[in-house]
Amino acid sequence: MMEFITIRHRAEAEYDEKKSRFLAFLQPVKSTEHARAFLSEIKKAHPNARHHVYAWILKDSVRCSDDGEPSGTAGTPVLAVLQKRSLTCVAAVVVRYFGGVLLGASGLVRAYGHAVSAAADAAEFVTWHACVRFVFLCGYDMLQSLQRLSKQMGYVQDIQYTEKVLLKVAVPVETAQAFLKALADLSGGKIEPREGENCFEEAIHLPLMTGR
Repeated sequence: MMEFITIRHRAEAEYDEKKSRFLAFLQPVKSTEHARAFLSEIKKAHPNARHHVYAWILKDSVRCSDDGEPSGTAGTPVLAVLQKRSLTCVAAVVVRYFGGVLLGASGLVRAYGHAVSAAADAAEFVTWHACVRFVFLCGYDMLQSLQRLSKQMGYVQDIQYTEKVLLKVAVPVETAQAFLKALADLSGGKIEPREGENCFEEAIHLPLMTGR
């Protein structure tokens, strides 16, 4: 996965249909454990709700539940909204307070879909891009030039000042080798960066991505 879209913060919305209240919550999540913890939090906050329908999409798994609603009328439409918005690493929970009027299958699909769509409309979307993190030391005499290069080709995640300067730079996967060559040319081969783990960085921070 070279990049994915998620939301920056939790988003909420409410939708009413024939006296039933549908409260939708979206949350960025990193793992199944994180998603389950979010679901538990919403359940504890709304213990008297009739249903706690949920769906989530992670990098390696997808899950949804109707939580007692007729099969395919709740979790599936919630999941469909997340997929239509191309979201990943996000969980949705829609709480229903039953209003005494049956909505029927089509009414449930519409209500759950509208609720989570409204929450998605209220959310701030963010794109994360696959990067390689490089770590290297340099002298203060080269710091300005190296910072300029790092900002031109990636994103400086951290700088630590001691006798020398330690930089951690995230570079898009597709330009990682070009960055290494530019770094070698600039330093005359004196700087040998250590390649750290792969990571994701906000695309807006990456020069390669901002012009798309």
